[in-house]
Amino acid sequence: MKPVLILLAVLAAAGCARVDEERARLCRIAVPVLEPPGTHIRIERILGIEHGVRVEYRATPETGPGRDRFAECRFALGRRNEIEAIATDRGEVPGATVYLLRRYYVETPEGAAADPGPPDR
Repeated sequence: MKPVLILLAVLAAAGCARVDEERARLCRIAVPVLEPPGTHIRIERILGIEHGVRVEYRATPETGPGRDRFAECRFALGRRNEIEAIATDRGEVPGATVYLLRRYYVETPEGAAADPGPPDR
């Protein structure tokens, strides 16, 4: 009986991890700003997390080796497509920075043009 409960719990958790494509796009747009200018970004994988998405990517600077990085974007409750918080492998992005990033970059044509795109299939 216990294996059945474990299987149901795993299936329920997998159902919660559905990726919202619009949220994934908005988080991808934010990623290049988190890296130094000139860094090449290649999106590796996007996962659904509670109230958001996790974007895993490879950041390769103009000189030096590439590094595996991630950004977790959490979205405001009741405002489906508004990034409320961003956490990275280097720590939490300050709230004022998230606001300015959202207001003056993610929601602009320049931000949309800089979208590194979805992971290669």
